[in-house]
Amino acid sequence: MRLNEREMVSLIRRKLGSVSSLGTTIIGPGDDAAAIDIGSGMALVLSTDTIVENVHFKSDWVSAYLLGYKSFLAAVSDIYAMGARPNTSLCSLGLPTSRTTRAFIDELFDGLVKAGAELGVETVGGNISRSRELFISTSVTGFANADTIAQRSGAKVGDSIYVTGRLGGAAVATHCLLNGRFCESDIKDAHHVLFARCASEEMGLEHPIATRLLKELFMPTLRAQESLALSEQNFCTSMIDISDGIGSDLQAICDESKVGASIDVTALPLFEGAEVLEMPGESGLLNPLIQGGEDFELLFTVNRGDESRLRDFFHKKGFCEITRIGRITGAVEGMRFVDASGSGVSGIDGFDHFAEIGEDLGV
Repeated sequence: MRLNEREMVSLIRRKLGSVSSLGTTIIGPGDDAAAIDIGSGMALVLSTDTIVENVHFKSDWVSAYLLGYKSFLAAVSDIYAMGARPNTSLCSLGLPTSRTTRAFIDELFDGLVKAGAELGVETVGGNISRSRELFISTSVTGFANADTIAQRSGAKVGDSIYVTGRLGGAAVATHCLLNGRFCESDIKDAHHVLFARCASEEMGLEHPIATRLLKELFMPTLRAQESLALSEQNFCTSMIDISDGIGSDLQAICDESKVGASIDVTALPLFEGAEVLEMPGESGLLNPLIQGGEDFELLFTVNRGDESRLRDFFHKKGFCEITRIGRITGAVEGMRFVDASGSGVSGIDGFDHFAEIGEDLGV
């Protein structure tokens, strides 16, 4: 019997066993990253992430530079999602022979090194192997105060659910790429603009929608300072980065916290400008908002009594916008998506790498 992603993770966690017997392990399998007690109240935080050709991208979508940039950001996002500060990284490559040119490797590592430099993270080594398709596997280490690490397991009934920034841009970009809604010149122009930018730089509406959407997909803004503040100020009871879509990532919080959740789909903040694109199906842009991953925004829960302090703090610090999108409920209620009238919205899930083999890029 073939397993889906959640079933596979559950089996692997059972095989790896309980972390309680491992002595220095604070957090084992089941979160964005693992955490090891290194003494003096500090923890070493470790995570790894892989992007694979024809699963996460197609070769004609992206330059080697943006591919290196994105691969690094995807990995380091998990460290920030724990409220930790990233420190060093390792990069392992699987390369088909067509990608072993000096030009490709040079450009790939230009992107990876620039992304690391912007966040103060040094890549210190890795591995190279021959492969039928290109993959990039990045491992990142970081440090955090052992008693303020943000986890998926702390959500409580009555907590409010928040997200940072706006959602759906990366998923809409993927849909447009898959369906030929960006021409070759759109992609080329976007790559030219993004080559000279940093991920943290905001793009205004004066830029073409194709460029702004492709930035969301290949050069997402990580909420570094926001994640550290949420953890260090004890705002959040749980946190995760949105890599597989709210459907999957909120379910991970519910599973680890043994709770349910109710999400108001009318409150979800849409990436500005994406609404001009007509999406297929009755749900239109609702699917990219909920099912689409790769936003790398933060999804977190907050005690209702801390909401005013949270909003005041974010405003005072000049941090990104945050939006309350729902509440934590009892486990028996499960995870529900509701519309403005409170009626349930069905047919919504998140990304599963193994649910539909061969259709991984579908949005």
